[in-house]
Amino acid sequence: MPSPRLTRRALLGGTGVVAASALLAACSGGSGSSGGQGGTPSPGRGTTRSVADFGAVGDGVADDSAAIGRGLAATRDGDVLEFPAGRTYRHTGVVTVATPGVTLSGGGTLLADNERASALRLVADRIVLSGLTLAVRATTRRWDGLDQHRLFIGAFGGIAVRGVTVTGSAAAGVFAQGARQLVLDAVTVADTRADGIHLTGGCRGVAVRSPRVSRSGDDGVAVVSYRSDKAVCSEITVSSPTVERTVGGRGVSVVGGTDISYTDVTVTDSNAAAVYLACEGKPFDTRPTSRVTVTGGTLTGSNYNKAIDHGAVLVYAGAGSVSDVRVSGLTVTGTRPTASRQVGVVTDNGGTLSGITFEKLTLAPSPQPYASNAGAQCCTRAGWTITG
Repeated sequence: MPSPRLTRRALLGGTGVVAASALLAACSGGSGSSGGQGGTPSPGRGTTRSVADFGAVGDGVADDSAAIGRGLAATRDGDVLEFPAGRTYRHTGVVTVATPGVTLSGGGTLLADNERASALRLVADRIVLSGLTLAVRATTRRWDGLDQHRLFIGAFGGIAVRGVTVTGSAAAGVFAQGARQLVLDAVTVADTRADGIHLTGGCRGVAVRSPRVSRSGDDGVAVVSYRSDKAVCSEITVSSPTVERTVGGRGVSVVGGTDISYTDVTVTDSNAAAVYLACEGKPFDTRPTSRVTVTGGTLTGSNYNKAIDHGAVLVYAGAGSVSDVRVSGLTVTGTRPTASRQVGVVTDNGGTLSGITFEKLTLAPSPQPYASNAGAQCCTRAGWTITG
């Protein structure tokens, strides 16, 4: 059986080359005033200021890079920097938030004007990002560096991203690497060159709630652990994800990780599998996948790409192990009629599978509901309903 791998560029490439003047790094710690800038005290927290107080124009034409940098440099733990609704703040380089405990909020838009240096980077503990739209003016190809993910979240704890919209990205829409106790709440991502939401680098204790991803260039929501990572991704919950029309890749996936759960999944028109749980060999070389659950939801129009034979749900072990996986309560309709199966369990290159359970699935009679090359001993099926 052909390998079900997809071509996926490595997303852990080095930081792209950016002119020093384009890197807007906020100062960490310290105290002092903002040099006479006005502000409103936030009870029990700090001071709330508008980025306009630091000279930002917000008309989508003026380069607000320097003003945004001044605003970030003036924030301290507990402060809020607001980007007012209805305004578009153009920046020409990477924007870095490096002060713990600050909040960026408002209904405004941050517009990246340089795809090569388009990231908003959160690289301190307890940062809150709320209500903003992160856009990019245009992208010409898929990039792989950390400076090209529209929202990059580093290996820090207690970061929260709430009600944020990402429209366009040269790489992933949201890329978290090694984050701890991260919350992504009601995040909307569209039109990315790579994954919509990508969790990697040993992310742990992450809660992703009600994400909506449309037209992602690769997977909609992905948990990935490479063997080169210092730790495996673990203790991650993804609740009520909605993924629509992946341009490439799968709907939701775990490719290396442990203690990962997806609940109430909605995937429509996925390029390859709607649900993909795997350990991949070279060139991706990921860690094993274990203790994964996918519970409840609907998969519609899966695997529309005729060149990739995944079906709707694929559990795949290539040169590694996948174990203790439970998929239950899914309704599967409209899978590409020429797919070889709707649910598949596949091993190659010496990969091993054990403890794979599918229960209470509802599927159409065609294409073939289930196929495997791994033998009956690795997989349990119970309570399936074939309609029609």
